[in-house]
Amino acid sequence: MRRTDKEIIDINVMEGIIIKAQICRVALCDNGVPYIVPLNFGYCDRVVYAHCAPVGRKLEIIKANNTVCVEFESNTELVTSESACKWTMRYYCVLGFGHATIITEPIEKKAALDCIMKHYSDQTFEYDSVSFDKIMVIRIDLDTMTGKASGYKL
Repeated sequence: MRRTDKEIIDINVMEGIIIKAQICRVALCDNGVPYIVPLNFGYCDRVVYAHCAPVGRKLEIIKANNTVCVEFESNTELVTSESACKWTMRYYCVLGFGHATIITEPIEKKAALDCIMKHYSDQTFEYDSVSFDKIMVIRIDLDTMTGKASGYKL
């Protein structure tokens, strides 16, 4: 990272940013062409879970190239100024790099969906069998993570 004064190296701080994030963006590479998609997600033990329809571009890309980058952000705030060149953003962000797989085993799929729902709610949920069977769940194992704080003291 060029600006080491903004670098977050503490995994607990990075995980706190992930927990506060409302969406994540997953970047994929489709035959050399970037493709990025915002997703609802769950995060448990350095694994990101997301759900999607049973067909679609991201699933096709993952089958061909499962290397991904995931981005999370929290505490975003526009900082204005009298000078246009001094406008900036305050934020925390985390980039994670890893590999995506599709979960097919029902027990792991349910645990992943529970992780996603826990990210947004303290409630417990049951999944009807029709919806459960149709939904696809993506598992992203993060190999590395980097964090950055801009406009905030570390």
